[in-house]
Amino acid sequence: MHEDNKLIHEAQKDPKAFGKIYGQYLTHIYRYVLARVGRQKEVAEDISQETFLKAFKSRNRFKERGLPYLAYLRRIAHNLLINHYRSKKTLPLEETEGVIDDALENLISVKEKVEEFERLIATLPEKHREIMILRYREDLPIKEIAQKTNKSENSVKLTLSRARKRLIKAHRTKAGQNKKAGN
Repeated sequence: MHEDNKLIHEAQKDPKAFGKIYGQYLTHIYRYVLARVGRQKEVAEDISQETFLKAFKSRNRFKERGLPYLAYLRRIAHNLLINHYRSKKTLPLEETEGVIDDALENLISVKEKVEEFERLIATLPEKHREIMILRYREDLPIKEIAQKTNKSENSVKLTLSRARKRLIKAHRTKAGQNKKAGN
């Protein structure tokens, strides 16, 4: 938190210093937005850029309230996402028949995949499970996971790699069992 305050104060004094904030948080904000716009990269890039533009313009009005600066950036991004979805054009009723069916099918598919992922994660050893949850459910960067778990970044990466391999193996085993049961 202390580092956030220092960066913000520097950016309030010198606009060029805002580049440090941008560099530190761009990837996190981009991933946050990308996950919420259906993996549409261009839309995520636009909203991410607009997030930082708004933060830059309001940097002198920003008041520290005990929360990380990232929470402030996420709030801006969240509001921009709401505006993005509100401004979407609506389709005439006749054109929505197939769209709604496709959307429901996709939603069910995603829900099933998430449930399967959660079941598979539950089978992992605790040390793998904790790191997978921090990375994929809480969307934390490797550096933060390393700090939270008192491990090196390389150790976190290695654990993630091993956990993903276990999940892939477990998924393939389950898929093979389902295939045999279906025949």
